[in-house]
Amino acid sequence: MIKAIETEYKGYRFRSRLEARWAVFLDSFKEEWHYEVEGYELKSGRYLPDFWLPRLYCWLEIKGEQPTKLEEDKCIDLAHATGRAVAIAWGLPSLAEKNPYWLEYYKRFDEHYTAQRLWVYCGDLKDSGSGGDCWWDESFWALDKQSKLCICSNTDSARVFQGPFFGDVVASDFPGMKLTRDIAAPIPEHHINEAKGARFEFKNKLCIKCGYNEAASYSNNKLCSNCIEEEVLEFYGK
Repeated sequence: MIKAIETEYKGYRFRSRLEARWAVFLDSFKEEWHYEVEGYELKSGRYLPDFWLPRLYCWLEIKGEQPTKLEEDKCIDLAHATGRAVAIAWGLPSLAEKNPYWLEYYKRFDEHYTAQRLWVYCGDLKDSGSGGDCWWDESFWALDKQSKLCICSNTDSARVFQGPFFGDVVASDFPGMKLTRDIAAPIPEHHINEAKGARFEFKNKLCIKCGYNEAASYSNNKLCSNCIEEEVLEFYGK
């Protein structure tokens, strides 16, 4: 098994570079997050969630690949133990696009998007009043009508989303989950590019010319050695 690269960002040591990129993604929206804030004794064993998102009021778990059945079950245990929704994302954030299948068969191109690598386990109060807990596996990241980050359920049917209903645990509100009618747009691409392009190892001391190599100390931390050599060659006409 390939070991993930631990990465420092904003005073935290993330267990993987991928988790750090998700922190950058959340920061690009000025979204408050807490990393590994509290562990839990679940029926499936001890568990330490990746992110707690207080405004969205849900857990966010980050995986490298589509979650396994065991990982799904652990997230369900976490949701039931805390009464809070759990979102699982895998890979890097991606764009949601209009779904042409929906256009062809349902004539509602403006209301349905391709699903992202994002599932959400939460309580679902249906318009009939008979709801339950389930996975929403068609979800995607979006902007609500106040231009704040949210999760879109990819449905316009009447729903009220809450934390899961389980035993004596009181289900919490889940303001972070929206219907399609309640979003303004999917997330803009530059937020994704910011997460993908984040450079952690150089702590922002990057070459001002090429933008990706480490700046050399003998150039007052402005240019990397390759760009310095190029400028010298240009100066002498070589």
